[in-house]
Amino acid sequence: MLRIEFTENDIVNGYDIIVIYRDIDNELKSITNHGKQVMRVSQTYNSLDDLIRHEENARSLSSSSKVRVYRYGFLAPGTTNPMPTEWTTFSSE
Repeated sequence: MLRIEFTENDIVNGYDIIVIYRDIDNELKSITNHGKQVMRVSQTYNSLDDLIRHEENARSLSSSSKVRVYRYGFLAPGTTNPMPTEWTTFSSE
């Protein structure tokens, strides 16, 4: 699982936890919980950066300002703590 934290106008304003996986053809896919709606994304991503940019763009569509991914971290399978032990900052440039 991947936890992504977002900023809006340089203020941290939310997060998503995404299940990432590879399908039978080894293509990168995701399952995202946006609020109470679980969405399985059928789009194929070439990389983790592409998947994160897609999430960033999806968040920006529902906002009047540009939303950016601030940082992300991986969660171990079966964890009950939704906070990663290590974070990676993300640059969408």
